[in-house]
Formats: sequence, C-alpha cells, structure tokens
Amino acid sequence: MKKLSMLLLVIIGLALITSCSLSKKTEFILNDEIVSLKVTSKTTLQELEEISIELLTKKNIKIDFSKSEFKSNGLIKVLELEVDCQDGFGGSVGAPYLALKLGYSYGFERTYKPNGEGSFKTGTINLCR
Repeated sequence: MKKLSMLLLVIIGLALITSCSLSKKTEFILNDEIVSLKVTSKTTLQELEEISIELLTKKNIKIDFSKSEFKSNGLIKVLELEVDCQDGFGGSVGAPYLALKLGYSYGFERTYKPNGEGSFKTGTINLCR
C-alpha cells in the first residue's frame, strides 16, 4: 500500500511538471516584483506587439523581436528576442522552429527586490506559479 501511494505521488508530480513545462500558450507577468515573458509555439506577432508596448510604458523595458519569423497566420516560427531593461540588465534568446514545436518555451524573467537588487535571465522559461 505504501509503494502504491508513493507511485501515485510520483505520477501526479510528473503530470504537473509536464503540463506546466509544456504549456502551449504565451504567458506574461508584469507586476512590482517580476516581469516575465514565456514565448511558445502559440505566441503571435500581435501578442508580442501588445506586450512590447506594455513593457515599454509600464517598466521602460524594450524588447526587439524584429528578427523573429512568423507564419502567415501570425504564429511564431522562429524566435529571436533581445531584451533591454535599461537598468543594466538585458540579454537575448533564440529558439528554432523545432524547439518551439516540441513544446519548449523561451523568453526572459526580470525580478525586482525591495533593496534595489534583482536578477535577470533569458532562455527556457517555466512560469507555472
């Protein structure tokens, strides 16, 4: 019985991790503590344009995705993203079509701490919180 319970916990844990990491929709968080963008195979040009405007007006963060490629229906095909937080933090990330199609998510995360410190990362992003 104890082994069965442990097995069920492992299966449930793996299901949660997999469903979170392979989420198909764009995820965007913007608040006083964190700014994060997760680009997936379902991200559209229109979404990135809207997010870009919001980032610039609310946090003075510039993103450039002009080198990215999009399908005729607006879905992202190849990601090339440059991020400039204009506070010393910035970077870039790229993702080929196959990586996006396989369910991997890419983007950036900028955290803010009350004492002025923070962190920044680009690359694979997992935002399920």
